Amino acid sequence: METFASFLPIILLTVIFVAFGWPMLRRKGLANTYVVLLLIPVVNYFSLIWIASKPDKAILDELAALRAKLGG
Repeated sequence: METFASFLPIILLTVIFVAFGWPMLRRKGLANTYVVLLLIPVVNYFSLIWIASKPDKAILDELAALRAKLGG
C-alpha cells in the first residue's frame, strides 16, 4: 500500500494530462495514438506543449477554403 501511495501523484498527474490532451488531439486533427505519449511521465509535459502548439484543424480548413476562394 505504501508503494502505491508513493506513485499516486504521478498517476493523478498523468490522468490530468490525458484528460486535457485527448480532446485537444481530436480538435487538432491528430491521431488518437498520441495519447500514448501522454501516458509517459515527464514526456507527457512536453507532448502536451507540442500538441497545444499545433493549429486547430478547423482553422486549417477555413484557411484552405479562403485560399481556394481567392484562387491561390
